[in-house]
Amino acid sequence: MEKPSVRSVLFAACIAMAPLPAAADPSVGFGFNYIFGGEVSVGLRIFSTDEPEKAAGALGLDYVFNSQRVRPTVGIAYLDDDVYLGLDMGYNFNTSGVDFSIGLGVVDTDPPAGAGGGPTTPVATAASGTEGPSLMSF
Repeated sequence: MEKPSVRSVLFAACIAMAPLPAAADPSVGFGFNYIFGGEVSVGLRIFSTDEPEKAAGALGLDYVFNSQRVRPTVGIAYLDDDVYLGLDMGYNFNTSGVDFSIGLGVVDTDPPAGAGGGPTTPVATAASGTEGPSLMSF
């Protein structure tokens, strides 16, 4: 049996992560990655969701400092409040092989529903026994 090529594996991974009916908006992140084997890169990521405290699929593009190369990636990440931790598989055009990395960076996540907006003032209603100001006062 023939071994699948790296390109076919990356293509299959991208297709598997393609958003079908999206439940959330995508988000964009920026971070640093340690590539197992000793290299460090900086990169951009597009995540499949912008909801914090969730796992997300990730597609990215890195610049690797030591070898001065561009590295496309596919992976998974855990999104927290404006921070992500990711595990990626990248393609090395110089060696025609794959490598793996762990990354940490910032991401623009939406706050969970019901969070934010500051304190709220309860609205008094006639049913509660207190009446608020009326526009029909003469």
